[in-house]
Amino acid sequence: MKFSQYIKDKWLLICCSFFAICLCSVFLTAVEVEMPVIAAVDFLFICGTAVYLICDFIQRKQFYDQLKEAFQDLDEKSYLTSLIRRPSFFDGKVFYDILKEDEKYLNDKIAEQRQDVIEYKEYVQTWVHEIKTPIATAKLITENHREPITLSMEEEVDKIESLVEQMLYYTKSESVEEDYHIKSVALKEIISSAVKKNAKVMIEAKVIPKMLNLETQVLTDAKWTEFIISQLIENAVKYRAKGRDAYIKIAADTNAEDVKLTIADNGIGIPQADLSRVLKKGYTGENGRKYKKSTGMGLYLSKQLCDKMDIKMQLQSTEGEGTTITLTFKRGVKTLET
Repeated sequence: MKFSQYIKDKWLLICCSFFAICLCSVFLTAVEVEMPVIAAVDFLFICGTAVYLICDFIQRKQFYDQLKEAFQDLDEKSYLTSLIRRPSFFDGKVFYDILKEDEKYLNDKIAEQRQDVIEYKEYVQTWVHEIKTPIATAKLITENHREPITLSMEEEVDKIESLVEQMLYYTKSESVEEDYHIKSVALKEIISSAVKKNAKVMIEAKVIPKMLNLETQVLTDAKWTEFIISQLIENAVKYRAKGRDAYIKIAADTNAEDVKLTIADNGIGIPQADLSRVLKKGYTGENGRKYKKSTGMGLYLSKQLCDKMDIKMQLQSTEGEGTTITLTFKRGVKTLET
């Protein structure tokens, strides 16, 4: 807040003060008061007005500077009044009190919204766990009645199971830290489990897995990392290229500090125009629209979970040649089981 801005805002008060001085001078002259006395009265009036304006400006400047600084530094803007003092000037008090009431209303609404989100997540997680039973039953029925129609049903049930699992991890993705446990784990075990989980679709799609140099330890959560790898394998199978032998090459490069895990395929690849956006929520891109298979959630969710667990995820792709995704883990240390 500048003094020039303050003076412009107080122009009416200054004009009224000037008019009052002139009126007082005219009155004192009319009653034949000596000029030195009139000058002294005018001087005192001017000084009093100036002192008032300066003191008022200092009060306001301190308050608004404090307000601005607190607003810029505060992450939770809805707690602004907790960091500033209630001002001494009247309109500042009114503004402060209104702001405090507004903050209370806003914080109450935020608390309600957060509670609604928590309840919704709990409902979804409960629903996901409940629906696993009928899915398992459906899979058991199809396995016990191997007919063409049940084989088709089994494929659709597998898709439902995959989408349900994706939904469960999505609801947990905002609070991963409450569910994951970072420790040193064998990378090969995670990869083998993810490949085994997708074995059926890989066999049906005739996609060959190639695993190299996976005998190493990484610092991560095994369950969440297996889900990420599984999503990447599903994507590679989904967007395989027709007319050539499809494969997924999973290899690790270990150095002193970290482990770079690459998951490469020779599928249809990603168009250059889509590369910068495929990790965004719900973005399906040209391939998703062309093949009508994508929800736009697999890569997005994988990236979100990687960020939460401090795993660096990089994506490279050439249209028509394939896609390579690199996950960089912190290196773990093998521990002896007791």
